[in-house]
Amino acid sequence: MNLNTDAASPENVSLHDSLKRWRAQVDRDLKGAPFENRLVTQTIEGIALQPLYTRADLANRVGAVDMPGQVPFRRGRKFNSTEGSCRRLQPIYRPDGTSFNQALLRALMGGQNAVVFPERNLAKGIWSPYSIADFKVALKGVEISAVSLHFETTVAAASLAASLEGFVVGAGIDAKTITGSLAMDPMRDILGSQNFAGTNDGMMDELTGWQMAIKSTFPTMRSIGVDAGFWNDAGAHAGQEIAFALAMTKQIIENLAERGIKSESVMASLLVRFATGPQFFMEMAKFRAWRVVLSKLLVALEIDPKEAGQVEVHARSSRWNKTRLDPHVNMLRLTTEALAAGLGGVDGLHIGRFDRDSGCESELSERVARNLHVLFFEEFGFTHPQDAVGGSFYVESLTDQLARKAWDIFREIESHGGMFRALKEGWPQAQVAATVKERKQAFATRKNGLIGTNLFPNPKDQMEVNPSAEAGASAPRDGTEEGTRSIAPVPAYRAAEVFEQLRLTAASIEANRGSPPTAYLAKMGSIKEYKARAEFSAEFMAVGGFKIREGTDPIEAKADVVVICSTDENYETLVPQWAPEIKRVNPNQKVILAGLPRDPEVVQKFREAGIDEFIHGRANLPEVLSNLLKPLGSNI
Repeated sequence: MNLNTDAASPENVSLHDSLKRWRAQVDRDLKGAPFENRLVTQTIEGIALQPLYTRADLANRVGAVDMPGQVPFRRGRKFNSTEGSCRRLQPIYRPDGTSFNQALLRALMGGQNAVVFPERNLAKGIWSPYSIADFKVALKGVEISAVSLHFETTVAAASLAASLEGFVVGAGIDAKTITGSLAMDPMRDILGSQNFAGTNDGMMDELTGWQMAIKSTFPTMRSIGVDAGFWNDAGAHAGQEIAFALAMTKQIIENLAERGIKSESVMASLLVRFATGPQFFMEMAKFRAWRVVLSKLLVALEIDPKEAGQVEVHARSSRWNKTRLDPHVNMLRLTTEALAAGLGGVDGLHIGRFDRDSGCESELSERVARNLHVLFFEEFGFTHPQDAVGGSFYVESLTDQLARKAWDIFREIESHGGMFRALKEGWPQAQVAATVKERKQAFATRKNGLIGTNLFPNPKDQMEVNPSAEAGASAPRDGTEEGTRSIAPVPAYRAAEVFEQLRLTAASIEANRGSPPTAYLAKMGSIKEYKARAEFSAEFMAVGGFKIREGTDPIEAKADVVVICSTDENYETLVPQWAPEIKRVNPNQKVILAGLPRDPEVVQKFREAGIDEFIHGRANLPEVLSNLLKPLGSNI
């Protein structure tokens, strides 16, 4: 691919002329409609996605044209894909050691190449080894020299490391050959602890001691962690996730250097975790952009940027976009998210279970998730050759723009005195809260969709929910018990929750009175006149669990809500005719109009006639439906 960016070159002159002709034709086809409004998409990161990308978009990108394994590692930290397979990091959730071992052996036989010990929580049926005896049970029959060992917790880390050392030495294995991660994670300690009230110095002193202890026993294990997935779970966008991870990495490098730990030791010990979300190309660009800004950071710190190639990056499935309703759609979400991470060049991947958020996980969901790992990395060959998306004008441009956005956010954090001080001031929390507010609005108006939840709901779908079991959860706490915190917590965010609450409310109403909430679609006029709005209204009301009935006589409707469906022209006569009569016959019945008149005076006139609510493409769906459900009675 020719990346000549000389403006006067024949190729670029020809490209410029071609783009001018293309744009002129597009403007003619749009017939006066604004190009930016119709064909340019604004992402939540503040990046404008164009309808067409060419080599001209690569002219000013960050960093030189590079190969895989070369600074700034945009194309991956390995020279080729034979330098090591992506680790498949599926945790094993079982209530005791014996069943853990049995499940682990099945997983390893089924294609898993790593052992992931979850955070122990016996109350939720999650077992993990702590003692030498525990490790003997958990790893019975496992050739640990052929797999890596990863721990999702650092609770009682010193005794855990001692037990692991005792086990491997007792088994006749050199502890220095054990690979994997037992990483102390300042980000996790700050955001995941309900009563964190520590200081930066105290936290970094502890991390320094941990680094020295682990490296003396398990020199090839990753001992320092930065988990940016916390921010993703809270609703942060890709630029924020990168920037917050970068700011914490800088703080660790500088603080440990002050304590005698060299940067090359930190880089060789660092494990950075991200979550991979629903925006396919943006997520792919996220992992590439992370390596670019990390290299840039090391240059700024006067550290050899080649050391950025020592940092390992793991990804897990995002949690904020998963649903309890129609959970099998989560399979599709998980598949695209995993593919984006794989093509983005991660070193390890944990694909979640499609039914995780119900708390009722099955062996089927565990097997499906594990098989996805195998399909991606063994059968489909998506990671062969190395950096398959490299050279794509779109992906390269998106990588560059995202890296710039993340760097700007990182610089803002530095202006607050670094990550720890920024957290104490609440700046990152406020930025993510603003992002969540924007996300909520987009989902509420269905600008963004969750299939089966706020779009195309299945009325027969029932939520299977076990509130006491959130297996493997490590999302930020909601901060309801702040204790002695000195840093504001980061609330977890799940986009589907507000819509699922509507369905639970509708189910509660049905349980209380013996019948579900119902909406009668009054089809007025010809099929052509009512069809589009009737279909829109049926889906709108079904999101709230309303049973849909249809007909042409709203007076006889035996329903909680009547929705008048027709055209704006017909409403001029239909609303004054029908709305007052419906209210006279059924005073408690809510009367809804499908559509919203442009003239505010007409809206007011219709309200005075008896219209209670208007449903349309810009309506706040959960707010409208909640107001309709509340008067019907619920025990929720």
